[in-house]
Amino acid sequence: MTEHATDGSLAVTRRALLKRGLVAGLGLAGASLLAACQQAAPAAPAKPTESKPAESKPAETKPADAAKPAAQTSAPAAAAKPYAGKTITAWLTSHVYANTIKGLLADFEERSGMKVTLELLAFDIHNQRADLELSSGSGSVDVMNLTFIFSGKWIEAGWCTDLAPLLNDTSMTKPGEVEPNDFTAGAITPFKRGDKVYGLPWVAETTMLMYRTDVIKDKGIAGPPKTFDEMIEIAKKVHSGEVAGNLTRGTNGLHWVWPTYLYSYGGKVLTNPPQDMTPALNSKESVAATTAFDQLATEYGVPGSMAFQDADAQTTFNQGRAAMFLDALGVLGAALDPQKSKVADKVSFALPPEGPGGFKPQIAAHALFIPSGVKEKGPGYEFIKWATSKEILRKTALEGAHVAAPRTSILTDPAYDQKYTWGGAKIGERQSKVLDAAGGGYMTYRTLPEFPQVGSSITIALTEISSKQKSIEQSLNDLQNDVAGILKQAGHQIKA
Repeated sequence: MTEHATDGSLAVTRRALLKRGLVAGLGLAGASLLAACQQAAPAAPAKPTESKPAESKPAETKPADAAKPAAQTSAPAAAAKPYAGKTITAWLTSHVYANTIKGLLADFEERSGMKVTLELLAFDIHNQRADLELSSGSGSVDVMNLTFIFSGKWIEAGWCTDLAPLLNDTSMTKPGEVEPNDFTAGAITPFKRGDKVYGLPWVAETTMLMYRTDVIKDKGIAGPPKTFDEMIEIAKKVHSGEVAGNLTRGTNGLHWVWPTYLYSYGGKVLTNPPQDMTPALNSKESVAATTAFDQLATEYGVPGSMAFQDADAQTTFNQGRAAMFLDALGVLGAALDPQKSKVADKVSFALPPEGPGGFKPQIAAHALFIPSGVKEKGPGYEFIKWATSKEILRKTALEGAHVAAPRTSILTDPAYDQKYTWGGAKIGERQSKVLDAAGGGYMTYRTLPEFPQVGSSITIALTEISSKQKSIEQSLNDLQNDVAGILKQAGHQIKA
């Protein structure tokens, strides 16, 4: 575990952060977030009986003839298993979803007559290998993970196949087989460019506020905060040497947590991406958001928490040392494991607070896609349809532990509610609201090719503020200039 100064101070220099690899990109940050999703459905103190989905075998599709060109938008009418005997290769990131898919592969192979060589890769390893494979254009991997923060780079480079022609071809996709409108807006929007669809989502991670019900009740507080002003007031009221008012996951978690404050206060990372890439990081809204963030992270936060990795933050909350924790659901869910958490029966979940700019929580989604170098798209498309279907995603949620399902029909399923009602809070209902809000388009900044570098700069700026190396205004001004430099170097026009 990370060691911290006993007085709660933490002098972190830009040199130290560079040594930690923060400026190298956010692949590892994504890895920790994605891996945390596997902890999102621990055994709760009183786990209800899990309902199993009814088995239903969909009608056989009639995908494209293997002899047709790569575009494949038609199929022979008579072929029940047109790709029988073929073998495809799929790279998925290690995750509870992928583990369940691995166990269900026999079902797909029986239906399709194909064989699947499935590789489950660590998140950062997948992204490194995918970059090399995609840039080569070899087409040796039929299906890959379309990673949220790399989706802009890969789509813009022309490395991803547009699935819209396949989705719209009734010989490739029967009515009701995919139901793209069943994906929550926040889950599928990052992978669309106008009418083009470059991937079908399998996960949609969301921001939530976890809070201690016992601490809130003991202080006579009616319920969790609905606004950031209320969150600050509650943190101030409950804060003590034993239980901090709030907990913030530091280091690479900062680029995920802070934007919820920024956008809720009416601020933006960029003015209007991708049309106007001018940074807006030192606006008055950004200053107000960062002031609130710093107050909750340092004045009413756990000492030293701005340097916490995921495990540090989870252990701290599980030990009962904080009253509130705003972060990704996958990170928060670890507190529900009674074997590891002293507060497993003392927590509940609320929507992230609103600010002057409204309700603007963050999300992170990932999808399955076909690399553009693949010559025969049909086999991979059959796998993607199956792996992201309502039936299979429902199995991964109800028979597995895939809480962050991207389909509305699953999040609103009574069986899902029965399994994923934690601390009296219906997680599916809350996830749907977050995903719908994020579908409004304000998350675009996060899928731009330059975001990994931008996110690292955000982390450095917030750490300089918390360690008192710079004032909020000075640090945000420096951040504005740093990000402008990154974007200019990438060829973007920046307004003065």
